[in-house]
Amino acid sequence: MFRFLYWILSPALRLALFLLGPVHVFGLENVPKSGPVLLAANHTSYLDPLVVGFRCPRYVHFLGTRDVFDRFLIGFLARCMGGFPVDKAGMENTPNRVSVRFLRYNEAVLIFPEGKRTRGIMATADSSIAQIALKAGVPVHPVLITGTHRSFSRDHPWFGHGKITVTFGKPIEIAAANDPISLAHEAQRVMNAIEALRAETPGAPPPLRNRDLPVHKHRKRSR
Repeated sequence: MFRFLYWILSPALRLALFLLGPVHVFGLENVPKSGPVLLAANHTSYLDPLVVGFRCPRYVHFLGTRDVFDRFLIGFLARCMGGFPVDKAGMENTPNRVSVRFLRYNEAVLIFPEGKRTRGIMATADSSIAQIALKAGVPVHPVLITGTHRSFSRDHPWFGHGKITVTFGKPIEIAAANDPISLAHEAQRVMNAIEALRAETPGAPPPLRNRDLPVHKHRKRSR
């Protein structure tokens, strides 16, 4: 049902996304038209799943914590856009199990290895991206997103405007690994591949540094 609603609601949401700024996409030829696809992207904004989903030639599933999906309107829209609620502390619908399940049904799955929105500086990847790839027996397709930090991000919680780019990279194979150190190394390889796509993205801004981030000043509480 939700996939059907996606095709009904997507024109309006695409228009809303267009109003935030032009979206340029590169590397679509790297995304297989059929079969399982595991996408891994950097994450700065709540818009990231929509930007990747609308620009990818496949219907893309992404995961989110159950508290997000419990909010009526947001949860409904997220499900329509391919979202699926997961329980990080549970035993059944964990991110790894849900992702592998979708991939075994030849679906496309989007994972944010950093695990949460960052402020633009790429964080250390969670090893789950390597675990999912190995369990499903699929490579990882790195995806670089730039420009979404202007809207619904940690530093800009409302609408912003500016150019957005999405670059789909060539797949990388994950080496067999069983111990935590090796899994973490493979996960970091994925993040390095995402960052490397900046050189293949025309007009992509340079990576942010700590001094580029806005400084939030807090008032001292009076005693």
